Amino acid sequence: MSLRKQEILQLFNELGIEVQKHEFHINRMVKRFSSYKRILKKANRYMVEDDMLIESLVMCEALRDRTYWKMVIEGETVFVDKNQTIKQKNHLASIYNDQIKHINLISKKLGLSPFDRNELKIEQEHDDGFND
Repeated sequence: MSLRKQEILQLFNELGIEVQKHEFHINRMVKRFSSYKRILKKANRYMVEDDMLIESLVMCEALRDRTYWKMVIEGETVFVDKNQTIKQKNHLASIYNDQIKHINLISKKLGLSPFDRNELKIEQEHDDGFND
């Protein structure tokens, strides 16, 4: 799998998936992929082999985001029986936590952990709203 929009659209077409429903997510993933690649290139840390790790990172982030919002809608606990009398921890919480672990591992491999960003001086500046 590659995070080039043309290839994603072709794959969706082959699988019979309606592209318009997922266009926002596709664009967001492609943008994140490019952003990470740019950060690594700027720090002279990018290698072509990193593409697979960056793709995995972006996919884990997308899955994390989707499971989080779905869990917000469903709740932290869900009914697990037909009579709706027994509640259990939502299984999405496990998926969410797994993605966080994967994101942390992949980030470290790419040198994108907070510690590594600081060490590489590639921390992204942001406006905190205060005049320093």
